[in-house]
Amino acid sequence: ETLQLLPKQRPELREITATVALPEYLQQSQPVVEDVRSGTLSVLKGSDATLLASVSRQLQVALIDGEQVPSDGEQIRTTFARLDQDQQVALSWRDEFGLLPRSPFELKIETREDFAPQVTCSQLGRQQVVRVDQVVNFEVTADDDFGVKQIGIEWQGLEDPLTNPRPTSGSAILAAGNPEATSLVTQATFNAAREKIPPQTLQVRLFVVDYLPNREPVYSPPYTLFVMSHQEHANWLSERLKNWSQKAQGVYEREVQLYEENKTLR
Repeated sequence: ETLQLLPKQRPELREITATVALPEYLQQSQPVVEDVRSGTLSVLKGSDATLLASVSRQLQVALIDGEQVPSDGEQIRTTFARLDQDQQVALSWRDEFGLLPRSPFELKIETREDFAPQVTCSQLGRQQVVRVDQVVNFEVTADDDFGVKQIGIEWQGLEDPLTNPRPTSGSAILAAGNPEATSLVTQATFNAAREKIPPQTLQVRLFVVDYLPNREPVYSPPYTLFVMSHQEHANWLSERLKNWSQKAQGVYEREVQLYEENKTLR
């Protein structure tokens, strides 16, 4: 009797991708597709994921953790619904010749929280003197892992029994984002007269909101604006000029003294 021997390679995994549908509250228009040949998939809690694996040969059976799942030719497709905790799965298969892979493909699925957004501000001094009708220009940058919803500004007057017994407070939206905007930069302005704020000392903060329901806004560090009337601002400038003049005079007198000492030494 004559037997024909046909050596075959084991059926190997060619590629595997995960299509992740993020939670509905994020309002994402398209799912996220990731290559997971590294063996790790990181997803947001509450997401749904579908795995699509391609093997080097026609399959008879596909298995996930020992349980049979649908296969189509060389492809394996399986769905994980509502991923709320970490898990690890083993994917295996048997090809048309009855051969198995050298070892199952192990995929570690890690779930994570929706991180809070961040907001930063530039071109705005931590303490700044402005006239009541002066326009303050600054730039605000907000970042979020899944989309910035809006950027705003909030102000609160500092109470003083004599000069400001009834402080002013309020807020305004500076820019609106969208579910796809993971980073949002806007040029903003603040004008006390426009917001009907009388002269007083204000504590100003920028804030950002993302799409996670019921999450409180995230605030920047506070900025202090000394809002002054025209007369108060003129007095403040006059005082500053007077101080500068006194310091300049002191420097002048010191230079004259040093000059005389230099002449004596020479």
